[in-house]
Amino acid sequence: MKHKILLVDDQEELRKLLSESLRSRNYDVLEAVDGASLKTAFTNTQPDVVLLDLRLPDADGLDLLSAIKRNW
Repeated sequence: MKHKILLVDDQEELRKLLSESLRSRNYDVLEAVDGASLKTAFTNTQPDVVLLDLRLPDADGLDLLSAIKRNW
């Protein structure tokens, strides 16, 4: 069974680099670019791990982390 990782970062090049690296290690990687897409991703699936940027264009990563812990 593949483990699901949700990668949340607004920097496209960094997100792609991390995503490719994780996929090459046989992880199922979901990507989100901001807080809104993070919330959408969680409505469709529940990842095993979230890699979360602390500074996103529409949210603070620490606030999102608290919401993730509280709701999921």
